[in-house]
Amino acid sequence: MELLTTLLLAHLLGDFPLQTNAIAAGKATSIRILLLHVTVHMMVLGALLSFDWASWPIIVGLGASHFLVDWIKTRITNCNTMQGFNLDQL
Repeated sequence: MELLTTLLLAHLLGDFPLQTNAIAAGKATSIRILLLHVTVHMMVLGALLSFDWASWPIIVGLGASHFLVDWIKTRITNCNTMQGFNLDQL
């Protein structure tokens, strides 16, 4: 349960206070900005997990899945709806 709470906290920090308006808008049109956004998520999670070597598979796996979800979400025509938001948070 502690890991789940840490993952949730990292996600909330990366998607809200640490995501600027420029990153939120730019990740839909720029792979570089999307990679920056995902890197922020991975660094926050890494910091919360004390950058323990055993945690790196989790950090990299969640970074890859976050990239994939955000990349797919930007290609859905109605991604700015509440459904798009819910998909991203899920």
